[in-house]
Amino acid sequence: LELQYQYYVRKKEDMDSVRKIYHDLKNHVRLLEQPENDRRINDGIRAIEDYYKTGNGFLDVIIADKMRKASEKQIRMECEIDFSQGFFVHPLDISTIFGNLLDNAMEALEKTEDEEKYIVCKAGRKRDFLIISVQNSYDRTKEEHWKRKSHMHGFGLKNVQDSVKKYKGNYSVQKESGIFKVHILLPVPNQNQ
Repeated sequence: LELQYQYYVRKKEDMDSVRKIYHDLKNHVRLLEQPENDRRINDGIRAIEDYYKTGNGFLDVIIADKMRKASEKQIRMECEIDFSQGFFVHPLDISTIFGNLLDNAMEALEKTEDEEKYIVCKAGRKRDFLIISVQNSYDRTKEEHWKRKSHMHGFGLKNVQDSVKKYKGNYSVQKESGIFKVHILLPVPNQNQ
């Protein structure tokens, strides 16, 4: 977990450096554009402009990394995340929760032959709770095969549960109609205490 945390810290530093360079470079590049390079340069600029913002710089890096990996694996990943109220969640726990849930979803989708491969990740505050949910399609016929084949099966979800317990939260898993859902409720502490 510490190595995973350090990885995301370095990725965040890298993304911050890229954004600083991008800020000045986009205007310089526009002056130098040649017609044959136009599409390639604009695609690069768009990739940086489309950087997903969650309200938490550390989570931004994790989501950007997972979205890139999902795209490479031809998995549609949709996010609707406002983690600006997640001030009380330690970055290591953010990494554990989101990293494991999204990695597990991608792993399950890599092994399915379904044409519709998707992940939906949502997070935000509702009343006194920070709600996190991740759902993905999955092939129920392959489930037992995955469990037998992987000696590490279940450790990621156990780590997520341990992180949720730290915050006196609630964790639930549902599997129905080819959809796997993880739902987490974390009570938001009163900032006046």
